[in-house]
Amino acid sequence: MARAHAWVLVLGAGALGAAGLALGRADVDAAPPPPPLPVVDVVEAALREVQLTVEAHGTVEPRTEIDLVIETTGRIRSVAPDLAPGGYFAEGELLVELDPTDARLEVDRAEAVLARAESEARLAEARSARLAELARQDVASPAQLEESQRARDTARARAREARANLELARLALARTRVVAPFAGRVREKQVDVGQFVTEGTAAARVFATDGAEVRLPIPSSELRYLDLAVLEPHAKGPPVRLRGEFAGREVEWKGHVVRSEAAIAPQSRTLHLVVRVDEPDASAGGPTLPPPIGMFVHAEIRGRRFERECELPASALRGGSEVLVLDAASRLQPRRVEILRAERDRVLIQSGLSPGERVAVSALAEPGIRVRASLVAADAAAVASSRR
Repeated sequence: MARAHAWVLVLGAGALGAAGLALGRADVDAAPPPPPLPVVDVVEAALREVQLTVEAHGTVEPRTEIDLVIETTGRIRSVAPDLAPGGYFAEGELLVELDPTDARLEVDRAEAVLARAESEARLAEARSARLAELARQDVASPAQLEESQRARDTARARAREARANLELARLALARTRVVAPFAGRVREKQVDVGQFVTEGTAAARVFATDGAEVRLPIPSSELRYLDLAVLEPHAKGPPVRLRGEFAGREVEWKGHVVRSEAAIAPQSRTLHLVVRVDEPDASAGGPTLPPPIGMFVHAEIRGRRFERECELPASALRGGSEVLVLDAASRLQPRRVEILRAERDRVLIQSGLSPGERVAVSALAEPGIRVRASLVAADAAAVASSRR
């Protein structure tokens, strides 16, 4: 009987132990494990020297372009074969010639008038000299002397007028020949042989080939990144790299800023900088020809150099002027920073970060959360940022 009671006690204790284990396992299963920390890409802030560039677009223009104007009236006798759109001409080359017949006759007439006037002037000089001598001998009256002097002065004036008329006639004859004021090319031809033209008629639109320029509109906000010495007179401007597509491939030329225009454009609020294209240097692997007039080019102007700036990928910037900094507890804390410049793939921080601090660059990073940081290179993060 006693042994039966012992078995009952053992079985009861076992049942109670099994029930306790079941209850304990239920409690363990009811408490889920903590979720894993989100992985956030971070970059390490580092101060470095930064060379800025300012980008712009413009059209290649000739340094000198004029209307070749005819300065007299007449009928065109001949036109140079190269006076055609795209034609080349040399400085001093005869481009247009008018019929010179009338002008030559005017020169002949002016020469005859001058010869007569000079003859009369010599005669008046001689008479005045004789009367002056007679007046000293009290043979001629003062009135006669004054009359001879007046006639002498009048004859001198007529001779000067005749000389001036002869110069005008010779100038009119010279103007029947329209010569090139510089070496260049023809953009547009406007006259031809046999056409009657008047003074002031444009014979052609021509431009010089001694150099090309590009006008670049620079927003006023971008001027802070350039050396403002370029705005001073006769200052040597920064170098410029020009790129454009020509003959199916991209070609690059070099140039430099030579001046700025006088005022900011009131509508666009931009200041135009003028870039002079350097002579092509084929020996250095560059193009053999200057950029064609009218070509659209992309320009990169070398800007100012800044020291001790922090460069971060553009994805690090939040809300315009904040970044998320990883603290000692692995939490992301918002930090307001001063921005020097924000670009498409990078942002330059002027102040607000210390070297070695880690800044979040992941798009899903949120302030205040604990994260598991994954350190990435700033260059790789910038590439990823530019692809978004």
